[in-house]
Amino acid sequence: MTGARAAFWGRTGEQYAVRRYFLDVQGRAGCSATVTAGCISDVGPFPGSSVQSLGAQPDHTSFYQDTLRQTKQLAFFASADYDIIPKVLTFTAGTRHFLFENLYAGSVISSFGCFEAGTPPGGCHNPAYSFNLNAQDLSDTETGWKSRANLTWHVMPDVMVYYTFSQGFRPGGFNQNSAVPHALDANGVAQYYVPRSYSSDKLNNNELGWKTEFFDHRLQWNGAFYQENWTTFRSRSSIPAWSAICSTTPTDRTSAFAASRPR
Repeated sequence: MTGARAAFWGRTGEQYAVRRYFLDVQGRAGCSATVTAGCISDVGPFPGSSVQSLGAQPDHTSFYQDTLRQTKQLAFFASADYDIIPKVLTFTAGTRHFLFENLYAGSVISSFGCFEAGTPPGGCHNPAYSFNLNAQDLSDTETGWKSRANLTWHVMPDVMVYYTFSQGFRPGGFNQNSAVPHALDANGVAQYYVPRSYSSDKLNNNELGWKTEFFDHRLQWNGAFYQENWTTFRSRSSIPAWSAICSTTPTDRTSAFAASRPR
């Protein structure tokens, strides 16, 4: 099994990830002009898909992904502090505007359905088991605002308490085998279909904490109580006949306390 992944940033904030993954399986001959029985046809990408490796692949390649992920992000932010009581009580507020453009393209190829399938010039790719990501038009755009606010109180020079409200999110994405039926019942009816995409998950965080130092800075103890409220929380699930898919659930909540060891 071999694989490679490369990621780099463009000059305008664009991010690209090119992934190639190959699984080599030995023990069965590839089909040829003289070998037409008991063989597996050489696999290859879908015509017109965004791939690096064109044409039929070597005999020992049975499964592989040749895909392109592209994320373009444009964002700007602003933040301001205001001393309600100088050096004692400070209010901070900020906001960020973002624009994400996502793209997923390429070929995800399996040798399933390619048994004794001849010698197609560009390689075998049975649409029942392989996926042309370009044909699925996996692209979208998301824009919005995320903000934060913070109130800091220096009770004493070495004791500070604070409250923070902040927002966050993770951009959504795509499942490479979207709209594929799974878990067929006795009548051949699919119990579910893989969703084409999953939306971004969004977070509102409320945090109340403190930072302290005692005994001429020899003892330090920090801690915080926080509650995170998620909207469209993302989860990853394993499914039969495929590795995993991403989906979202309506809401989720995390409440916790965290503290450093006194030192």
